[in-house]
Amino acid sequence: MFIKRSVSKKVVAGALAICLAILPAGAAFAGNAPDLAGNWAKNQISKWMDQGLISGYPDGEFKPDNPVTRAELTVLINRAFGFTETKKANFNDISSSKWYYSSILQANAAGYIQGYEDGAFKPDQKINRQELAVIISKLLKLTAPAAAPEFKDITKSAAWSKGAIGAVSEQGIMKGSGDGNFRPLAFASRAETVVILDRALSVLNADSDEYVIIYETPGIYGPLSGMSEVDSDVVVSVPGITLRNMNITGDLLLGEGIAEGDVRLQNVTVKGNTAIEGGGVNSIHLADSTLGSVRVDKEDGSVRVVAEGKTQIHNLQIQSAAAVESLTGAEISTLTLSPEIPADARILLTGSFKAVNILASRLNIELSGGTVEAVNLDKTAGSNKLSNSSNIKSMTMNAGIQISGKGNIGNAVVNASGITMENAPGKLTIGTDVPADVKVNIAGSDLTVAASSAAPTAAVLVGGGGGGAGGGDGGGSTVETPAPAATPTPVPTEEPTPAPTPVPTEEPTPVPTPEPTEEPTPVPTPEPTEEPTPAPTPESTATPTAVTSPSPSPLATPTAVFSPTPSPSSTFPGPIPTPGSTVAPTPPIVNHGVVKGFIERADGKAVDTGILYLERDSDHMIYTAALTNGEFSIDLPDGPYKIYSLRSTTTQEIISLYYMFYIMNGKADREVHILIPEQQAGTIQYSDGTAFENGEIIVQRLDSGPLGWYSAEIQAGRFNFNLPDGHYNVEMLIYGETNNQLRINYLFEVIDGKSNLDIKLPPKIEGNISFVDGSPIDDGWLEIREMNAQNYGIYRVPVVAGKFDLYLPDGDYNIQLLNIKNSESIALRTQITIVNGEPAAGPIDIKVPLAISGKIYNEDGTPHANGVLMITEAGTDSPLSYAATVTNGNFDFYLPDGEYDVLFYWDAEHQKRIDINRIFKVEEGLLVDPLDIILAKE
Repeated sequence: MFIKRSVSKKVVAGALAICLAILPAGAAFAGNAPDLAGNWAKNQISKWMDQGLISGYPDGEFKPDNPVTRAELTVLINRAFGFTETKKANFNDISSSKWYYSSILQANAAGYIQGYEDGAFKPDQKINRQELAVIISKLLKLTAPAAAPEFKDITKSAAWSKGAIGAVSEQGIMKGSGDGNFRPLAFASRAETVVILDRALSVLNADSDEYVIIYETPGIYGPLSGMSEVDSDVVVSVPGITLRNMNITGDLLLGEGIAEGDVRLQNVTVKGNTAIEGGGVNSIHLADSTLGSVRVDKEDGSVRVVAEGKTQIHNLQIQSAAAVESLTGAEISTLTLSPEIPADARILLTGSFKAVNILASRLNIELSGGTVEAVNLDKTAGSNKLSNSSNIKSMTMNAGIQISGKGNIGNAVVNASGITMENAPGKLTIGTDVPADVKVNIAGSDLTVAASSAAPTAAVLVGGGGGGAGGGDGGGSTVETPAPAATPTPVPTEEPTPAPTPVPTEEPTPVPTPEPTEEPTPVPTPEPTEEPTPAPTPESTATPTAVTSPSPSPLATPTAVFSPTPSPSSTFPGPIPTPGSTVAPTPPIVNHGVVKGFIERADGKAVDTGILYLERDSDHMIYTAALTNGEFSIDLPDGPYKIYSLRSTTTQEIISLYYMFYIMNGKADREVHILIPEQQAGTIQYSDGTAFENGEIIVQRLDSGPLGWYSAEIQAGRFNFNLPDGHYNVEMLIYGETNNQLRINYLFEVIDGKSNLDIKLPPKIEGNISFVDGSPIDDGWLEIREMNAQNYGIYRVPVVAGKFDLYLPDGDYNIQLLNIKNSESIALRTQITIVNGEPAAGPIDIKVPLAISGKIYNEDGTPHANGVLMITEAGTDSPLSYAATVTNGNFDFYLPDGEYDVLFYWDAEHQKRIDINRIFKVEEGLLVDPLDIILAKE
């Protein structure tokens, strides 16, 4: 079950900003305060600090021996136990202007602490141990033991406290001092209070499933390094929160209180279920995190969810309008559009997905960029509209649907009537669940295909990865549809003139061929027009060509320009769209909203005149707006947008920006006010001191706030950024002449507008890669991981004609994957060590095993449609596992010589696992016996 909307009062709050003392802003959440060394309570205090439950002081110390006042204790207990109800109190020494006023009213309503006979509360009076015992006893409703507590100094305690002292000591919550004394009149220290409350919460929730940690104050929570174990449910109730380095054993709720704000998970594992009920267009970011079942259900508006880094989501259920981005390296096994989604809602899916199940009706769905392994349209999901600009390998349609866009569908399986497609699929398979001579409308023409008596190729791929996909035919009638280039589009579209492909193919295909691996093609091949115009030379620098008149009007009509390069926020890596001169016809504006804004510099001066460049995330259309005295106004159709660049016509500056907003149902969600930060200058050079060639540098922001990419032009090894304060990583360099990309990792920070951006690349290391028989490797790229890196240790290196260049600092690396253009992802697992800028084991010459093909079919001889086959090495202490996609019963592995055990087959059609016990051998790159797997009929 997913997390319920209601949260029990038995909670421990996660964002105790005041906690035990009124701490100034900037107090550190880190469990390594220097004055905790050797302290008896270090473990509990460190745990609470690592989880963000309590703060240290600005000087880095925790001051564990400082006493706690009555007012401070009420703040801590109210947050820890979730008390929010207030009750008026007539204490004569507090007023509504005091910081603790509402907390004392909450304590009065909860009834665990009272005032004095003279009508005073005495908020600044220090709490002694006998008073704390009474408060804990009331909180937990403990019963006093029959026998008096056996402490030598119990006679010094007040009569009203003796029963409470006995109760808390019997439960092990408060203990003596080791000499047989309780010290009832001693003041409770900060260390004692943390430990006592920690024990109290453990007793309270020992037999309860209602233990919840609530984060309700913006900040970063979790240790800087290592992992924090959180043995409870977790709720994030406000925006501006980052959870990092946590293992959460319970459920996670990103609640409605986040509203339109941002939340980020960094290296977080959730073993329970995750619910996302808040968030806006700047998104919920899931970075390097592992989540099982995730539900997105925001009552009002849309939420943007971004999976990035090494994030893995097993099952993502969408129940409301949403935008989901699966960036390079992330893996979403199954994404389901649930029937609960309101009719006419907009769903934006960007990047790569394993499987997309459509169960809802009357949706406006947009697929852009990347690759979708399989799309399954349920028979109950009628009247949907799908705009496709991605690569769908297989789509099974069990209901009518309208598909527009120039994206590619490899195999379209038709099990219903009422299907229209703007672009012809690679092949068309007609099933038995449709009338004879069913008509499918393709590019405006009805195509009649006789139904087959065979079962259709169908079902959804879930999970898996690794080895490539085999060929073969599915069941049903298969029609090879004509190439899209043979069917000219009668009406001009927003499709751009063709842009050059960064890795040229020998025979350009007419259908756009995005990179079918985890990593999207840096520059997708656009759909050729009937009479293609010459391709524009891609902008390698950041100097744009103006696309407006010299005297722009403040209220500019938007000019739509198709981005020749996808935005890094959706299909990274790839250069940030550079303002250019390729202008397409202005698209019709339907459901539009006016966005007004003002842009000024860090010194308060307005940007006088210029051009602002915006990108719509859903389809990467570029719009421009004229700036006059720093002001602009632009009318835009519905969708998520980001402002990514500004060109000043006065200074000719190009300033990279990152600002998100959203237009839905013709309404803009905000008026834009952008403050351009101070400029930071940087240099980049090779190891021998020579300057890097002209080109472009791309950096990514890592910390809280908008997670975006920024770009700058490199000229003679020099560049300038205008970055807000924060932490960044240099992700990529782009060579100006060739447009080739070099992925690097260089961490830096901007503090008070200043940074250290003098970058020196490691020495170049050349390598070769080929198949073991000497046959060449197709162009592609390698994924390399630094073995000891905690966060950002991934490098992606282009392979051209079997050669590659590395710029790696000294260290140990694992060359994990080879991704090539024909959709194969080959596991390599080649380890290298770089010492003094050179490979320790000599020149790098990687030999890739040849493909080993197999089949999997049923007893009656029919191939198993789609799924994933898992195998592992046999007879080793630390076996390696391999996965291969099964398509129409065929699969391929790339395995070194050895013995292997087939573990199981995931049947995507029936959503079940089938265990298989089959040993096979590979010798001299060949199978000893054919790898044909027959599955018994159930």
